[in-house]
Order: sequence, then structure tokens, then C-alpha cells
Amino acid sequence: MQGQIYKELLRKPGPMFQGLLVSKEALGPLDETIVSYQEWDTAIRLPNLRGAAEGYEQVFTKHLWSIFRFLGPNALAWHYQTAAGLYFKAGDENNAHRCLRRAFLFSPFRPKIILSRVQRLIRSNI
Repeated sequence: MQGQIYKELLRKPGPMFQGLLVSKEALGPLDETIVSYQEWDTAIRLPNLRGAAEGYEQVFTKHLWSIFRFLGPNALAWHYQTAAGLYFKAGDENNAHRCLRRAFLFSPFRPKIILSRVQRLIRSNI
């Protein structure tokens, strides 16, 4: 079912919370306006937002040295900021903070710019 999980979750109710192996932070807040099947809602959100954040980070870290070499450290800081925003939207604060720390590592003299950009990403519809 790998690669087809999102479409399958849209088709019918997914796993119950007891069957999900994810961190508490990754689950994010439950939508309390839904009277039942909150697990289904959560399962739909997980592969979409979390998968987007992980996929984005995987691609740019795969090419990290080329980005650093040809575009410089600010480009890497920008990618880590973007990943942090995606992780925050997915409710994964641990990975979001990890990416923010790396953004500061690559661009240590621009903390206000980094934080304001991440805040804009969180508020936007990435």
C-alpha cells in the first residue's frame, strides 16, 4: 500500500489510534468539531502534511553539498526554514525546531529574518 496510502485513506476510514505508530507531536491537535472518526481525519492529515515536510527535507538534504557549493549557506538556511514551516504545520515541533537550529547554523546573523519567514510559512497555505 506504500505510495497509495493517501488515496486509500481518502477512500475509506483508516487505522485507529491504537494502530498508528507516530509520535504524539506528529498527531497534532484533534479536530474536536468532528463527533466521531477523528482517527480517520488524523490519518488523512498525517501522510499529507508530514509526508510533505519529510519529502521536502529529503530532497534538499540529498543535494545539500551542491546547494552549499553553488548557492551558499543562505540558500541552505532558506530550505531549512521552509522545512521548519512545513513541520510546524504538520504538528511536528521536534523536527521543526531541529530545522530551525540548522537554519540558524547556516545563517547565524539573520535570526529575525528566519523567524519571521517561518511564521509567514505557518500562516500561509503551503
